[in-house]
Amino acid sequence: MQNPQIIHSAFGERIPTLERLCVTQILLGGYEVRLGLQRKGLPEPSPSRWRERNYDMLEFRFSFSHVVDLSIVGTPPEVGYIFSLELEKGAARLLSSDTDFSFALKFRLVQLDLHPLNARIANDLPDRFRSS
Repeated sequence: MQNPQIIHSAFGERIPTLERLCVTQILLGGYEVRLGLQRKGLPEPSPSRWRERNYDMLEFRFSFSHVVDLSIVGTPPEVGYIFSLELEKGAARLLSSDTDFSFALKFRLVQLDLHPLNARIANDLPDRFRSS
């Protein structure tokens, strides 16, 4: 990961799992893929400033670049399906037992941004990647 400090500055040594996530966006462009995954509830521990601002969910925004292989099978499901992200060096896969949709890619670089949100207003957000 190009910026591991973002995880460590927010969570210290207790890195949150990438399970029980909802897909919010998949953007494809050239050799880049952007993936937004939302988690209800904040992981523990989370920065106190997030709770002070009434944030109650977290969106992981992954930017995969230099994508060398991409596989998408099926139609992305409607909101509400729960996924896990399996992330290894140079490869990522979305997994779910609830749907036949599958998504996997191989890449050279990945960057992560964390965006805490308030669930009451999160559903009406504009394009998340363009507005960040």
